[in-house]
Amino acid sequence: CTLGIISSMDRSSGEAGLDWLLHPMLQTDAAVNQGNSGGPLLNENGEAVGMISTRAMNGEGIGFAIPIDNVAACVPALLQRRKVPRSYMGIKMATLTPDECETEGLPPGTEGAFVSMVLPDSPASVAGILSGDIIIEVDRMCVKRVDQVQSAVNRAQVGSKIMLKVKRGSKNITVGVTTEDVRQIRERADAAAKARREEVRHA
Repeated sequence: CTLGIISSMDRSSGEAGLDWLLHPMLQTDAAVNQGNSGGPLLNENGEAVGMISTRAMNGEGIGFAIPIDNVAACVPALLQRRKVPRSYMGIKMATLTPDECETEGLPPGTEGAFVSMVLPDSPASVAGILSGDIIIEVDRMCVKRVDQVQSAVNRAQVGSKIMLKVKRGSKNITVGVTTEDVRQIRERADAAAKARREEVRHA
């Protein structure tokens, strides 16, 4: 039996470390099964407080919902049958912990978001961000965790510039990254797949 208790109001969907994956999530013990996503999470007054999104992959009886305020912000565009733009830079990061520092051969106590991957042709790649960089500031805000960078990207409008200060070796470098719509990841992947099919067809 589940009681529908909300046990956390700020769980992150960005645990994979991808800069375009971050939504504050409501954690609940309400049963979430395949086919439930998109349905409302209701309070005892019948008011929608969230939209069911997913269930925990590594835990039984735990589900996640997108807060209703975040859903409401997308409604005007959806009612006009427009897609909701979402910014991305194109990097995968990890919060530097003592174990992470040891793995990467970094001095103990190093803090920041370690860039472990940069997508080819992404805004971050075009701006000159490299794998191995450590993001220590985003828009003049000190960075100690990955979610601080993700939040900045989530707030940014598509086409706006995010200023990053990164540690590269012994130097600190300031880089401006102009965000793009995350849909361009799929568009580029589809274009590349189409090109490969054309090459095979003409081979």
